[in-house]
Amino acid sequence: MHTQDSGQVVGALEWYPPGRLLGWAALMAGVLAGILVLVLGYDQEAYRQSIREILEHSTLKELDRDGTLFTEETIASLSGMLARALPAAFAVIWLTITLFNLWMAGLIVDASGRALRPWPNLHALELPNAFVLIFAVALVASFLPGLAGLLATGLAGALLFAYVLQGLAVIHVYSRGVPLRALLLAAVYLGILLLGWVAIAVAILGLGEPLFRLRGRGNEHGPPPSSDGSV
Repeated sequence: MHTQDSGQVVGALEWYPPGRLLGWAALMAGVLAGILVLVLGYDQEAYRQSIREILEHSTLKELDRDGTLFTEETIASLSGMLARALPAAFAVIWLTITLFNLWMAGLIVDASGRALRPWPNLHALELPNAFVLIFAVALVASFLPGLAGLLATGLAGALLFAYVLQGLAVIHVYSRGVPLRALLLAAVYLGILLLGWVAIAVAILGLGEPLFRLRGRGNEHGPPPSSDGSV
């Protein structure tokens, strides 16, 4: 709080929390994934047929001119798997690119000395609690048959990735002061890239943060974060 010359009390300046920005970006990714599904087909059969046609006319099919690799059975199986995974994969890729662009833009503006907003403490990244419910509903809906399940898959995938990022923020804080911390963090990041269950475990950690408050415990036995939010 501060007082202007006129004597009017004005609230302290508060910047929009990074966690909410992440949440909105995840919702946008889910919506765009849903639009992609509808563009490919307004029902499940039309959607799957569009995926199949894309595979049949892909460059990989052209490389297999004798048809020994991409048989009808292979294309049918591959199109089925791709049709199911495409909404979530698209949402995660779009969200990753968007967040990377935001991060790079922030670094450039901050380095130029023209940033109006101080660099946020990304270790304190936290999605609003309402997103836990949204994620739960989207996850359950993703198991529905037909187009409804496909539409929900994109949103569930985007929010799962958002909670992976929140889980990573928890790990960064809670691991302060731990021996070989850099090696531990490298193993976690590598595990997320190579092993799906590691990403799920980190997302569960992020989901549980509002309840267990592990970052509060981590701050008790580790040094405070630097002003630029680095490791």
